[in-house]
Amino acid sequence: MRLSFSVRALASVVVLLSAARVAPAASGQPPVAIVSFLAGKAWRTDPPETTRTPLELFDRLGPGATVSTGDGSRVVLAFVSGDRFALGASAEAAVTTEGLRSLSGPVDRLAPVPTAARVLPLAVDESAGRRAGASRIRLLSAVDPGLAPIAPTDGEMVLADAVALAFSLCPETSAYRVEVEDEAGKVVLDVTTTETGLVVPAGVLRPGALYLWRVRAMKEGRTLAAAEALFGTLSRDRAEARQALAAQTAAARDSDLWALLAAVDRGLDLNRTACADLERALELTGPSPALDQARASFGCPAPTGPATGG
Repeated sequence: MRLSFSVRALASVVVLLSAARVAPAASGQPPVAIVSFLAGKAWRTDPPETTRTPLELFDRLGPGATVSTGDGSRVVLAFVSGDRFALGASAEAAVTTEGLRSLSGPVDRLAPVPTAARVLPLAVDESAGRRAGASRIRLLSAVDPGLAPIAPTDGEMVLADAVALAFSLCPETSAYRVEVEDEAGKVVLDVTTTETGLVVPAGVLRPGALYLWRVRAMKEGRTLAAAEALFGTLSRDRAEARQALAAQTAAARDSDLWALLAAVDRGLDLNRTACADLERALELTGPSPALDQARASFGCPAPTGPATGG
């Protein structure tokens, strides 16, 4: 039986396309900066507190916070204005709405991020839209209960022109039929393949929309098993803003920009893309406990490159 879904049926996942909320800084004020790189030891002090606490990669910082670094350490902060600053070893600086004010030690201004991407790291709440949907397995035959979507699943977000569908191997199957259905129940893609995945051609999916995709394991015209999952596509304006930062990141070959892009992608719920960004950052910077911790918190799979430290 063919299933369709409607906007009403997807009420539980509309948060995927809702306006994101601003995540408050530790001080309770809206954040103005994010930690995009951390090597060694560093600390933060958030008013009205006077006790410093360990600084972590992707921490959000509000006005009035101070950042200090230890011997041989380095921290990069990206501001909502697009400005970026690096603190060298044994440095201290204060976060303001205009940027970073040096208090002691080496503090350098770095190349800013593109105007279009400036608000992305801080204007999205890391908890907004996450795990909003659910994948469902509908076993139509007892031949193989193992067929399941691998990606995208659970209502995760993807870029409309960069969607790759993947699913588990189903033994005894001669082919897989893959369909993608929009909110109105219209099938926008119907492909038969012998592979356990396919790339959706650019232009098939609309930005800022919700989709259901379904895979059927077929043999001699019969459906052995079927599974389906939901996903959403990033809105056009957010995708364009993200692309501005992604283009600068690819050209610069800068590990802290790749980490910043990972924070942006994580905030936009582009979770698999965020993991790929972190892996690229690791390739450029080498062993990094901070990046390893970020990968673990993102739920990323084991890296495909050389083992990292930490």
